[in-house]
Amino acid sequence: MKTRASSTSLKPKRVGIVLYPDVELLDVTGPLSILHGANRRLGRVAYDFHYLAATPGLVPSSCGLALQATQGLLRSRASFHTLLVPGGEGTRAQYVNAPFIAALRRLALRAHRVVSVCTGSFLLAQAQLLQGKPCTSHWAYCEDLRKLHPECEVKPDPIFVHTGKIWTSAGVTAGLDLALALVEADHGKQLAIEVARWMVLYLRRPGGQNQYSLPLQADAAVDDPFSHVLSEVREHPGRAWPVATLAKRLHLSERQLSRLFQQRVQLSPAAYVERARIEAAQRLLVGTDWPQKRVASSTGYHCAETFLRSFVRITGITPAQFRERFSPTKEPSR
Repeated sequence: MKTRASSTSLKPKRVGIVLYPDVELLDVTGPLSILHGANRRLGRVAYDFHYLAATPGLVPSSCGLALQATQGLLRSRASFHTLLVPGGEGTRAQYVNAPFIAALRRLALRAHRVVSVCTGSFLLAQAQLLQGKPCTSHWAYCEDLRKLHPECEVKPDPIFVHTGKIWTSAGVTAGLDLALALVEADHGKQLAIEVARWMVLYLRRPGGQNQYSLPLQADAAVDDPFSHVLSEVREHPGRAWPVATLAKRLHLSERQLSRLFQQRVQLSPAAYVERARIEAAQRLLVGTDWPQKRVASSTGYHCAETFLRSFVRITGITPAQFRERFSPTKEPSR
């Protein structure tokens, strides 16, 4: 029995990668590089790749580089452990391509695991694979996905979402994080850490972490008093930032301030301050050896329990788990 189990665990996992014209190149090559990196670290073929398109042959990607599809998609009856559906500008054409969607659904139902990157989630939704399920996509298109498919529980913030056999990720580089999570699910956390280090990825982000940091969310290109206040909050998270103080700085009422925050950063003032503090805490956890109590007090939390609750609510893991998992100074065991 042990020999059979060992033989099964060493059997390569067949990965079907769906291609179509104007597919986003990094949506394909990002996850592929991670899984190939796992093969290299393991010294064997743990993942066996197969490339499918409507018809076999060269498929132009979003940047013009052509990818070679070796199998036809429309009549395929193949079974895959993992079916990867990338996004890109080409999803618009495939979304209304009934034969393509039907073939995608057929392959997905046969697969052990179905994965989408970026707007690939639109294709899964159109194939009726996300009904009643939480999912995500590129932050800029989550509202479109919600409107087109109200039957799906669209979550705009997470890097990736996993429910049952379905994994959906946010835009472009989030596919790297999702692929690392797949490696961890298949082979354990240590291999995922080693692959991340080999790929020179600074952090392996957890699925619950927001898609973009506060500086990006705040539109750093805008130079006005509001942006200056946001910068000061991020640079000095340990200070007290009551709503009344922020409103006074901008010569606004508290109600006007709340509306401005929602318009500019889609967060309430209190939520923005909390996010700024937690992002600062994340940097301290991986960049210093400070004890958690010092990290908490340095980022405006004078109660360790409040810090813990806020950290878990925003990141999905505890500060200790975050430090253990993502510290770049930690050498993997050989």
